[in-house]
Amino acid sequence: YADFADELESIHELVKRDGLIFECETVSSHTTPAIASILTGLPPESHGILTGDDVGTSKVNSILEIPEDSGNIFEYDELIKRHTVSMLKKHDVRLAFSHLRAIDRFAHRGGDLSAAAKVTDGNVRSIANAVGERKGLLLICGDHETHLKDRKAKQLRMEKHPHRCL
Repeated sequence: YADFADELESIHELVKRDGLIFECETVSSHTTPAIASILTGLPPESHGILTGDDVGTSKVNSILEIPEDSGNIFEYDELIKRHTVSMLKKHDVRLAFSHLRAIDRFAHRGGDLSAAAKVTDGNVRSIANAVGERKGLLLICGDHETHLKDRKAKQLRMEKHPHRCL
């Protein structure tokens, strides 16, 4: 949030205009147990979801998993955003959960985090507009810290021992 303030301009404007910001410690540095904790309110040792293998074993991908598996995380987040906005236009919806993944995926794969943050900001802006149209409440949270520390440590190792880090 702070490291990419310029790229996350819309989110910062929302917080400045309407919101509160709380800094909470994460329960895991991995997405699957962190998301499960957000959805249950329980720590990983209580809900028992520690890896992706704990969620399910289906070999069939959903329509939202297909672009993610093909490597197009921006398309995945675009679909998530469109489905969320569409769902928010239905009057009987009381709670929606969207999991945008571009920043995390780019961090894992060494991509341009600024580009991922800009795309995420645009997606959040669209969702926020849909929430605003129905005078709803929007909660934005990250599931865990950005993997910047891991990337910095890996970069340092590569600088010291370039032949060992392939």
